Amino acid sequence: MKVLLVEDEPQVGQTILAFLKKWEMEGALASGPEQAFAHLEENDADLLITDLVMPEMSGIELVRRIRSNGKHRHIPVLMISGHANKEHILEASEAGVNGFVA
Repeated sequence: MKVLLVEDEPQVGQTILAFLKKWEMEGALASGPEQAFAHLEENDADLLITDLVMPEMSGIELVRRIRSNGKHRHIPVLMISGHANKEHILEASEAGVNGFVA
């Protein structure tokens, strides 16, 4: 399984990638939404894991843009955050996030 992880905190990203490798998944790290879009233009992904809070744009906006793109609109998305509340989770669900880990 190919997983694209969008995480702006390098240490968090490396930790998640280590777990993906342990679970025999192929992980790629994008440090922000623009890197994620560039990666998806060149590569396929079976799952997108994204942080909620990032400096360039929120993970929710990232998912909205991905869902509006015909090529990747059906990729499953797991959103992660250490700063989520009920409103964030509801908004993420409405944007097309498949799962949320807070």
